[in-house]
Amino acid sequence: MRASTTRRPPGHFARYRARLTKAGYEIHGKTYKLPPRGFNGNVAAQVLVLHSSLSAGVERKSPPELASPKFVAYCVKEWKKLLSLHRWLIDKAR
Repeated sequence: MRASTTRRPPGHFARYRARLTKAGYEIHGKTYKLPPRGFNGNVAAQVLVLHSSLSAGVERKSPPELASPKFVAYCVKEWKKLLSLHRWLIDKAR
């Protein structure tokens, strides 16, 4: 188990969210309007605790690469945009 000092703080979530939003992705899972009673975390953590789940997605037209050998490279390129959020979630789950 890694020491808690190596974990990425909740503020990283805001950066990942901004980066993904700029790339056209939407962050889903925000279901609460207020943080839990007695919650005294920082602003970045308050944004995070409003989510009951966390996912990112985008809806767009099918890319031209869909019917070509370039589709795998297209998927990898899109997946890399989500990789930092994925790593952050894995780090938080440990």
